[in-house]
Amino acid sequence: MVAMRYNLFGRASSHVEALSYFGKFYIAGQVKLRMDLPTKAPLYLEPVFSLHRWDHFRGFSTFFDEEKPAFVVIRETWGGLNAGMGMGNKGLLQFDAKLAETKDSYYQTSEFSGQDTTDVTYFRHLTSGLSLMRNSLNRKQHPNAGEKLSVSVRFVGGDEKTIGGSTNSTVEGPFFKDRHEWFVAKVQLDQYALPKGIFKFGVLLEGVYSTMPMFENYTASIIRAPAFQPTPESRTYFIDRFRAPKYVAGGLRTIIAVARNKFDLRLEAYLFQPYEPIVRGDDNEGITAAAFTERYYIGAGSLIYQSPVGPVWFNLSYFDGQNEPWAWSLNFGYILFNQKAQE
Repeated sequence: MVAMRYNLFGRASSHVEALSYFGKFYIAGQVKLRMDLPTKAPLYLEPVFSLHRWDHFRGFSTFFDEEKPAFVVIRETWGGLNAGMGMGNKGLLQFDAKLAETKDSYYQTSEFSGQDTTDVTYFRHLTSGLSLMRNSLNRKQHPNAGEKLSVSVRFVGGDEKTIGGSTNSTVEGPFFKDRHEWFVAKVQLDQYALPKGIFKFGVLLEGVYSTMPMFENYTASIIRAPAFQPTPESRTYFIDRFRAPKYVAGGLRTIIAVARNKFDLRLEAYLFQPYEPIVRGDDNEGITAAAFTERYYIGAGSLIYQSPVGPVWFNLSYFDGQNEPWAWSLNFGYILFNQKAQE
């Protein structure tokens, strides 16, 4: 990641920032202007232009396999305005309005070759959201003390255009078009107990209610559905089992912190319960299954060292419902993404 900032000082404290991410999995660029207004209550205005590209691979074991193309590539471009007001020392009330376009390229089956062509779904939309958050966590990643409570609502409305590919496409004619509008509400509580001592415990609770309609096919629908991603590692995978318009989820964390909080042994277990999960139909269409018919689990164990220049950690994760459910990684630094259009 490379970033540059130019500070402007006047009646309002402002800065212009440009940053880029470079990598095989994630590429992004963003330009924004933030103005902190001299008001009694702390207010800021932030015009933003951003673009992203996520390149998801076929499975955990094929990361270095160049013979297979990526099975889902998500591109997003948006411009808009963020506005926020401080609520005490730890709270933030934020509003945003954005114009965005996504381009999702994907295969309808796991059995494909470099000669196959993807289905492509474009979604040009307007979105606006309001969120309220209180955050006292002690770290941006792998916290072991404090609390974060967030509540948000969002409206999304736009036009879908899907172009069929060669892997069991459901598109009849040159392309498919439809109009979609929906609301999303989300609540999350991330809390830790016993801030002093070696043993610490945490709980994560999350609930999402969305009226999102189905897109042209299963994969296009599941890409746009809200995702449960409770660990840094889970944010780097595209796992359809942990995406649904309506769900409740939660988990427990046990943390053993030693050497003045420099080393953490972190054990985590989560349950994901979709209300009416999206499942694949006989013709690759997305259909709604009966309520509470599916349930999935995530387990993770990490050994983390908080170095002076960032965390270093080894992780072993289990993702229920996958052909290869176990994944391990050795990491340095932070897993960061620019703000998405629907955030």
